[in-house]
Amino acid sequence: MERGQGADRQGVRETGAALHEAFSELRVEVLHRVGDGDLVATHKVLRGRHTGAWFGVPPSDNPVEFRVMDIVGYRNGQGAEHWAVADAVSL
Repeated sequence: MERGQGADRQGVRETGAALHEAFSELRVEVLHRVGDGDLVATHKVLRGRHTGAWFGVPPSDNPVEFRVMDIVGYRNGQGAEHWAVADAVSL
C-alpha cells in the first residue's frame, strides 16, 4: 500500500487487501471495543509475518506485531465511514 486509506468502504477493502499481501499468517486480536450511538471504536493488535512490501519497505520475513485504533461510523446499519491510527513505530 503506497498511500493513505480512504475513509469509505472501498478504502477499508483496499487496506485489508494490502495488509494480507504484505503480512502472511495475519491474525487480528480485538483488545477493546466501545460503542456510542452510531460510532464503534476498536483497539486491536495485528500479528503476522512480513512477506510482502509495505509502504515501500521490502519484505523481511520477520514476525511483526502492531496495534491499531479504529473508529467506524454506521448509517442504516452499515459501515459508512472509517478512521484508523496505527502504531507504525512498533512495526
